[in-house]
Amino acid sequence: MITGAQCRAARALSELSLETLARLAKIDAAVIDAFENKLSEPDAVTVSLLETTLESAGVVFIPENG
Repeated sequence: MITGAQCRAARALSELSLETLARLAKIDAAVIDAFENKLSEPDAVTVSLLETTLESAGVVFIPENG
C-alpha cells in the first residue's frame, strides 16, 4: 500500500492534478489532499484505488526491498 507522500510524488511525476486524480479514481479531492498532507489515513480500499489509478496512469511503484 502506498503512503500519502508516494501518492503526492506519483501525481507530480505523472503530471496529474489533484482534481484529475480525484475524477479518475472517483474519490473526493479533499480525501486525497488530507492523505497527501498527513491529515488523515483513508481506508485500505481507498488507498488501493488510488494506487491502481496512478498505476493506470503509468506510475510504477517499486517495493521497498526492490
